[in-house]
Amino acid sequence: MAKLVSFSAGLDSTWIMYQLLCKAPANEARHVRPAYFSMWNGGNANFMEILCSVAIVERLMDRHHAQTDHVTWAVLGEENFPPVVSARYANGWSPLVQQGNVVNGLAKLMCGITRKQHHAYAVVGWNKLDALENSLELGDWTLDEYARLKNLYSELMYFQDHAGRVPPLLTPAWDKEKLEMWQELPEDIRRLVQVSNYNNYEFAIDRENNVLIVYAHPSAKSQNYRSLGITPSVGWEIKINDAYRRVWCSALGSAISAMGLDVPAFANFKDPKRNHTTFTVSEDTDRLCITSFTAEEWCEYAPHFKALQEKEKEIAKNAKASKAVDAPTGEVADS
Repeated sequence: MAKLVSFSAGLDSTWIMYQLLCKAPANEARHVRPAYFSMWNGGNANFMEILCSVAIVERLMDRHHAQTDHVTWAVLGEENFPPVVSARYANGWSPLVQQGNVVNGLAKLMCGITRKQHHAYAVVGWNKLDALENSLELGDWTLDEYARLKNLYSELMYFQDHAGRVPPLLTPAWDKEKLEMWQELPEDIRRLVQVSNYNNYEFAIDRENNVLIVYAHPSAKSQNYRSLGITPSVGWEIKINDAYRRVWCSALGSAISAMGLDVPAFANFKDPKRNHTTFTVSEDTDRLCITSFTAEEWCEYAPHFKALQEKEKEIAKNAKASKAVDAPTGEVADS
């Protein structure tokens, strides 16, 4: 039975992937398909969610006895999700992710799956502690609205043209405590969990070592997690290797929005004209190389991060000056 899992490298969905890949029987784990939706939530968020979700699956397969030899992603890009129009925002629309889009996205992908497989179900990492009644500052929807969203999925699936009955949307993390899920995850998986919002990320390049460095600024969500005893990473060193480039050049990488994307050109391989292929992690594919930093570790690393940023600014400044000199109106030195 195919299992389509909305997976963004967040705590709830990461815990679900761990349970499905590593704790379930082998005949079930091999049917798991993570799904990623790019819904106008910004290129930086897309980039880190996608990259860390891939690294999480790689580590589950290599280090934690995932009961499968390959995992293939299902993807929907932002062209499938019109932005929310609102006068509250200066540009007329809101880039925030909407859970309604998650339901619509899962239903759209499941339509294709159920045409080939009669037995399939979708999974989403909703948790009751994220409801408005339990998280007044961070909640988007009430408990009743979450119930309506689950019913919406069932209604959408009921009226699609496919054979057989499709099971209701599953939410296995709904009644779990956040700290409990965090503690059940292996340490090396926790280090990849993403809790930042929209454009909280900042970047630097280490050209000598071919490395991209990422820092996640504190957000209301990450501060809330810390108050619960959850200590997410705040920084990452990402090797720009073949595995890194492969993500960018795949259908999964095509879901990285150009809007709000600040990844430096040295590490940015986005090409909308490329013929993107389906993305699969298997036992034979190259692996991402990511080193994570806790808040305490980042305090020592931060000066190096800032120095690299200043170095890049100097390179850009010199390149601009050189371009101005070489221009037809520029002053070119006598030969």
